[in-house]
Amino acid sequence: MSRCLDFCERYGALWSKSYALWLQAVDSWRRGDPNTALYLLHESIRLLQPVNDQTVLSFCIEVITWCEAENAQWERAAALLGAAVAVWKRSGANNQSAMWMATSSE
Repeated sequence: MSRCLDFCERYGALWSKSYALWLQAVDSWRRGDPNTALYLLHESIRLLQPVNDQTVLSFCIEVITWCEAENAQWERAAALLGAAVAVWKRSGANNQSAMWMATSSE
């Protein structure tokens, strides 16, 4: 992953770097480190601002939801899950590409 991030940094590939940070955040969350995941997700979202990718934004918000739930922030997690769904719908992506989200958050 570090090679990917280095490559993105060297060539100014913000969109690719935001996806790589999201993936790294998912890995951190799965390893039981929600706080590192939150940091990576916020950085990913920051990088997305110029490219306005609503799909990866919805992915990031959903993983933030998982992290908040793991930190017992239930109300915040519920509100963020609603936000993730709203952003996903606004992105125009088809529902089939979100199948991993449904199975991962059960």
